[in-house]
Amino acid sequence: MDRLQRTPQGELGAIRDQLRALARKDPADALAALVLGAGWLFWRAERGKNPGLKSAWDAIVFVSTCLSVGYHNVFAVTPAGKAITTFVMTYGPSLAAAALEPTAAERADEAKAAARAQAAIVSRLDAIVAALRRNEIPTR
Repeated sequence: MDRLQRTPQGELGAIRDQLRALARKDPADALAALVLGAGWLFWRAERGKNPGLKSAWDAIVFVSTCLSVGYHNVFAVTPAGKAITTFVMTYGPSLAAAALEPTAAERADEAKAAARAQAAIVSRLDAIVAALRRNEIPTR
């Protein structure tokens, strides 16, 4: 993440804004970062304290299941692990749902194309109205 800047909402507001910006820019990359980052943090928080974790891979699989059905044979046992899990279960499903959506750049390109198409339609309608007025055909 870029260096956090103070916002009226404080550092948590800045973190939230950065997460939203990343999710809008490229949801698939944001999802991968969430799964790998939260998996690593969960591993660090729970390693040696959670008998269900045999490897970092177990933590990553656990985090990935938190994005949907939440099924896995691992459960958070430490306060930090529970906080990470809560964050992932709150933020993750919407991010996972958006992962296959177009990126912000693709959406901008689509919006520009739609605006051009609308401008062409309006121009054509203006030409039709002008032609109708020249022929004195009544319009509503």
